[in-house]
Amino acid sequence: MASQVQADRLRLVDGFRDQWWAPLSGLLAIAVGLVLGVALNSSLSETIVSLVFIGVGTLITLRYPLAGLLLALVLQPFIGFAYLVVNLGSGIPDITLGRALTLIVFSLVLVQGLFGRRLLPRVSTFDVVMALSAFGIVLMAVRGRSITVSLQMVFDMFLTAYALYYIAKNRVTDQWTLATVLWTVTFIGAYCGLYGIFTQMTGISLFLPDGQLFLINEQWYTENLRLMRGLLDSPHIFGTVYGLAIPIQFYLLIKARTPQARLLAGLFLLLTLGGLFFTYRRTSYLAAGAGLLVLYACLPRFRRLFVPLLIGIGFVAWLYTDEIGESALLRERVGQRAETFNGRTELWNTALRYAAREPWLGYGNAVYLRRSGLQAIESHYLWLMVDGGLLAIVPFVLMFIMMTVTGLKLYRARGTGLFVEPDLVAAFFAALATYLVNLTTAVINHDYPHQLFFILAGAIIGTHEAGLIRLRQSIATAPSLDSALPPVTAPAHTGD
Repeated sequence: MASQVQADRLRLVDGFRDQWWAPLSGLLAIAVGLVLGVALNSSLSETIVSLVFIGVGTLITLRYPLAGLLLALVLQPFIGFAYLVVNLGSGIPDITLGRALTLIVFSLVLVQGLFGRRLLPRVSTFDVVMALSAFGIVLMAVRGRSITVSLQMVFDMFLTAYALYYIAKNRVTDQWTLATVLWTVTFIGAYCGLYGIFTQMTGISLFLPDGQLFLINEQWYTENLRLMRGLLDSPHIFGTVYGLAIPIQFYLLIKARTPQARLLAGLFLLLTLGGLFFTYRRTSYLAAGAGLLVLYACLPRFRRLFVPLLIGIGFVAWLYTDEIGESALLRERVGQRAETFNGRTELWNTALRYAAREPWLGYGNAVYLRRSGLQAIESHYLWLMVDGGLLAIVPFVLMFIMMTVTGLKLYRARGTGLFVEPDLVAAFFAALATYLVNLTTAVINHDYPHQLFFILAGAIIGTHEAGLIRLRQSIATAPSLDSALPPVTAPAHTGD
């Protein structure tokens, strides 16, 4: 009787069974058609259509949790233009496809663990540090100027990103699911790169944050360099996404087993590099360079690709030295105010002085800017330090230190239970380097780069936290060779 009850519970929390999926899908298709038909004649048509699409995405995600969540991640930059968001009015957070599915899958993982359907790993030190980081940042939002806006920002930028780490940590279980995450991040980098090339070549911005679908971009960095806008809104957001994708694309290119996979990875890489160039952002260039240096140091096969490429680029640069020296990029952007990081050192010094006055809890979100009269801080780390104090910044930085330590252990580990190879760990280190460098000279105030990074970290590093502990314990408890051999005794003395 008890076993039957347990089986019923497992059936309840594990989603729909195969025999119910086909008829349920048919009924769903009929219902969607009826609802859309009614919606076309309703004043709430946009809301109804959005609810239907989010409901369909939810049902798919209940059946295929990781695939549904990754699909939502791919579509996230377009949610305002694809009926994937429900506006609940001023002061109330909107319902978006990404928020809904992240919450559902996160809850599903916890419920499956509660009912014994999924073996959840024990709470790790990293989990505790991440929870402390979330607490410190939420406290920063509560003490901020606009609590509702601040909490919504914290939920998207941090809490959702942390939830994605935990989901990937528990849902990525083998090389196939891991490859799905890697190719998703690669594809996102490629289509963002294609958009960056398009908008800079044509001057047309699409999918703007204010709801405009189309706009002739008249915003310029300098006289000849246009500011990249639309889709992800700002060059530093685009640059951070490109920096995360490029190391993974190099890894997939190097490890491709078929010509088709190699061609696809190479195409994605070229599009992302093109988008990176058109950001015209020095920190993005430096971050990508830091990532390539990490790849060069940690991934031997990358050197065979990188060295000839570097020699070729150097030769072309030598041939066109005069043209490059007179280019708008070098004259108007790269060399301008480099000694003060484009005036950022003054902002940083002011922020440090204010941080010293409220070191533990900070001022609360956006309070510092009002008191100081400044418009920006231009550093993600200093933003957390000034607005959230040590309670926000220390756990945040400690997470990346712990990721690095765990990654080094995984890079050196060898075991049958590990499905992440050292070369992929090297690619993750490169992505981590680009992410951390990009946080240095701007507040990455868009949720997308953080969510991409943490789902990558959960899939590569988080999945092996418990495995590395078990591997270390098995090595520690394994009998040594000396203890397995019989004792050596001296021959008896015969008296001769």
